[in-house]
Amino acid sequence: MPRPSAQLSPAHPLIREYHRSLADLRSQGVEHELGLRRPFENLLADSARLHGWHFIAESGAKAGGHRIRPDGTVFDANSLPRGYWESKDSHDDLHRETERKLHRGYPVNNTIFEGTRRANCASSSPAFSSQEPSATRCTDGAGPGTASRGC
Repeated sequence: MPRPSAQLSPAHPLIREYHRSLADLRSQGVEHELGLRRPFENLLADSARLHGWHFIAESGAKAGGHRIRPDGTVFDANSLPRGYWESKDSHDDLHRETERKLHRGYPVNNTIFEGTRRANCASSSPAFSSQEPSATRCTDGAGPGTASRGC
C-alpha cells in the first residue's frame, strides 16, 4: 500500500485545522508559547499518523552528556526517532533560541524550531548546509505547510 505524500498542501484539512485553531487562540489574546503550542503539536501528531508513525510530547534523550527534552519527537513504526520539534514563544528571537538549543546538544537532523509565525529547521543535509550543521530558516509566516516542504 503506497504511503501518502510527505508534503501537506496548504489546503489539506490538517493544515486548515491548524490555522483555524491558531486563529481561535489568538482571537482570545493568547500569545505565549504554552498557549499556542497545542495546534502545532496536534498537526505533527496527526501528520505522523498518516505515515503509521507516532508523536510523543516531551520525550527526553541524552545529548552531550546531559538530558534534553524536545517539545515533541516523531517516531517511526520501529520506534526510531525521525524528527524533533521545539516550540518557542512568538516574541522570542527564534534564530537566537535555535542556536542556543543546538549548542545545548539538541538534534541537528530533522528538527523544527517553531514560533507559530516562523520556523527554523536544523539539518546537516547538504541541501541546507555545505559544510557544517546549522539552522536554516524554512519559512517566514507561511505556516507549517511550507515548512514541511523545506524540512
